[in-house]
Amino acid sequence: MKEDVNGDEIREALYKNLKALDRKEVALNDGERTRVEKKKRKQTDPTNLQKAKKKKSSCEKSNQNISKACTNSGDPIRRPHRPPPKIIEFNEPGKSNKIRESHRDSRQRPRGMTENQSSDEDESDFLSMARDVKEFGMTGFIKKERRKYEQQKAQSLGAKAPKGQKLPYKILMSVNKVKLQREKKKETMDRAMGMATKKKAKKKDKTNTSNK
Repeated sequence: MKEDVNGDEIREALYKNLKALDRKEVALNDGERTRVEKKKRKQTDPTNLQKAKKKKSSCEKSNQNISKACTNSGDPIRRPHRPPPKIIEFNEPGKSNKIRESHRDSRQRPRGMTENQSSDEDESDFLSMARDVKEFGMTGFIKKERRKYEQQKAQSLGAKAPKGQKLPYKILMSVNKVKLQREKKKETMDRAMGMATKKKAKKKDKTNTSNK
């Protein structure tokens, strides 16, 4: 019997403890619900909304007054100090240093120079820049284009024009035939399009030249 009584007492004690815990949880949940409902009521109340609007308007007015006072006094609005931007120059590997030197010379001019002298120097700098750009662009040219550019450069410096290439007779005749065919095609196309063509002077016979 003692064992049965002890078991019943233990069960009753556990049951009471569980009820007490359930009551505490219910009370906590009710408290949280009431808090949330109170916050919602405050947010939805018209009086609270009017107070919030008044606070915003007062803050905006104060900021406007501060900006007006700064502009009237002449002192600009203080902003956080920022360092100046960094200037990074990219140096290409194949470019010559003449372009950079010409840029520096154009920027750093003496004060006593006239406008004509400055314009002449600007033209010379521009021409030197154009030459440097051409020389730099020669890296992407074909061998034939490079040779033509070198020949033109030599002629501008005072060299003689190169003579025509020497070819065998058969190859030369075939080249001339191709040229004549191209010229005939151009003439026919020009006539069909209504373009004016120049009339070639007829060659005189050898007999007439010999008699004269």
